[in-house]
Amino acid sequence: VHFYTVFEIQTVLKVILSGSFFYLYLSKLSTNHKINIIGAISYALSSWVIFFIGQMSFASFYAMLPLYLIGIESYLFEKKKILFIIATALLLFTNYYLFYSLSLFTVIYFTYRYYLIHQSFKGFILSTLIIIGYYFIGVFITSVLTVPTVLYMVGSDRVGGFWFNDLLYMARIYYHQL
Repeated sequence: VHFYTVFEIQTVLKVILSGSFFYLYLSKLSTNHKINIIGAISYALSSWVIFFIGQMSFASFYAMLPLYLIGIESYLFEKKKILFIIATALLLFTNYYLFYSLSLFTVIYFTYRYYLIHQSFKGFILSTLIIIGYYFIGVFITSVLTVPTVLYMVGSDRVGGFWFNDLLYMARIYYHQL
C-alpha cells in the first residue's frame, strides 16, 4: 500500500471523527439535532483543519479535541473522570505544543462552564482541584514519552539550553533590579 493512499484514508477518517466527536460534544450542550449537525459539519470542515490537513499531528489533535471538552462536561454534570483523563493523555501524546495552549484555554473554559451550570462559585475551588488532579493523571500517563522529550530539549544547545540559560540570565537581571 502506498504511503499517500494510507495518508488520504487517515485524513478522511480524522475529518469524520472530528465531526462525530464534535456532534457528541454539542449533544451535551444542546438538544436541537439540526443545530448539532450543522455545528459538527462546520467543525469538521473548518478552515483551520483544511489549512493543517497535510500535517498529521495537527489533524489528529483537532479530531480528538472534542473528546477533551466532552470529558470536562462529563465531569461537571456527572462527576465522571475517565474520559477526561484519557482525552488529556491522548491530546498530550498527539501534540504537546497545541496541548500547552489547550491547557491555558481550559482554565477559562472550565471556569465559564462551572458558573453556567451551577450559577455560583460555591464548591468551585474543590471541583477545580479535583479536575486538576485528573489532568495531571492524564499528563503522567504520557510521561514515558514526554519526560525524555523535555529532557532532550532542555539539554539541547539549539533549543533548550539557549532558552534555559536566557531564562536564568533574565531572572538574575530582574533580581538585581529588585
